[in-house]
Amino acid sequence: MQTLLAKFLESTGVSIDTRTLQPGQIFFAIKGDSFNGNLFASGALDKGALLAVVDDPSVCLDERYFLVNDVLQSLQELAREYRNTLEIPFIAITGTNGKTTTKELIASVLSQKFNILATEGNLNNHLGVPLTLLKIKPEHQLAIIEMGASGKGEIELLCNIARPDIGLITNVGAAHLEGFGSVEGVMEAKSELYRHLDGTGGKVLFPESLHEKKYFTSLSSPEWMAYTAEQMHGKSVLSVKLAESFPYIELEIMIDTGEKIRVSTSLYGSYNFANLVNAIKIGDYFGLHPEMIAAGIGQYQPKNNRSQLVKDGFGNDIIMDAYNANPTSMAEALKHFKSVVHSGKKMLILGDMLELGKDSLISHEQVLKQLIAMEGIEAICVGMEFGAAKKTLGMISQHIHFFEKTVQAKAYFDGLKVKDRLILVKGSRGIALERIFQDNLAVAKS
Repeated sequence: MQTLLAKFLESTGVSIDTRTLQPGQIFFAIKGDSFNGNLFASGALDKGALLAVVDDPSVCLDERYFLVNDVLQSLQELAREYRNTLEIPFIAITGTNGKTTTKELIASVLSQKFNILATEGNLNNHLGVPLTLLKIKPEHQLAIIEMGASGKGEIELLCNIARPDIGLITNVGAAHLEGFGSVEGVMEAKSELYRHLDGTGGKVLFPESLHEKKYFTSLSSPEWMAYTAEQMHGKSVLSVKLAESFPYIELEIMIDTGEKIRVSTSLYGSYNFANLVNAIKIGDYFGLHPEMIAAGIGQYQPKNNRSQLVKDGFGNDIIMDAYNANPTSMAEALKHFKSVVHSGKKMLILGDMLELGKDSLISHEQVLKQLIAMEGIEAICVGMEFGAAKKTLGMISQHIHFFEKTVQAKAYFDGLKVKDRLILVKGSRGIALERIFQDNLAVAKS
């Protein structure tokens, strides 16, 4: 591995895709269910790769091929070895909901003072985390690593690669239950981050939402940064208050001088308040002046269909939150949406919550029961899971409409020709609810 590390330090980086490979990079021939990277190794070298790391002896033609037992494992080991050469602080973030938004908010805040590197998008798994680590350059002063998991042991693996100094679990809820088995399983798996820090003497950011959770009570050695929004116990920030919640969240930060700083955000939904507080807490911990923290919060723009407020050509305000959905986030989104006052009528477009395993039926039934109580708000439900829940409930409701596929929901929605409404769009990424609106959208705030 030291030989490979030396080669990496000579290189311009790593690549796992010959379509985006740049000259001087090391190509890792990753295998997947439908592709074999070994078959692209020669092409990578033809494009100027410094080295091709492969695990198939038959493709090795000369010294430019680096033969290993397992390419993915070697990529992970290289990332681990490279991490050992770095002395900058590493922040790891995981959780059921909000980890990507929290990561991006923290990055926006800390970039006011530091040269940072943060996980791009949601490259947060056994492949994405090593690739992120190998992008760190000498000029970077701090790294923010998002960690995702769909089963037990995955966070532990990522921690052993990234060796974080500070950890944050945003929350624990029902998601990826096919892999975790239950919410208790989710909690046990996510707590692998805190348990890793417990063993290394790291620092734990401990939001109020995790207080009293039994999986965290046995931890002893980390430096705890427990807090509530009302009492931050920070260096300069004393407390954070939700000032307004529609259409965008506004905050009021109380600082140690007694001054109150008003912060405008581009985030919709009071359920994002906790994500904002986490970013403020981290910024305060790293010694940013409150005005710098406020600037970082204000500059953040949501993207990738995460709590984006957009408009279409018919005057509709659309809350596009169609990147991910699980029972916890869905319930919170509907609760908030019901409370929102809008000049026009309100409408819901909801997609199936995927990967819930045996809990899928009851979870979708619970959402439908929540919708029944929201009389006067028309709802469109898309997907087979919602269809199954409708049948078991024996539902007949004039304001809730069901479609198996997104294309069918689009045809129905287009025929309504709705105008001047507030529309919440939420569902799992696999349902692709954004297709209902195609290209007829514009970001409402820039």
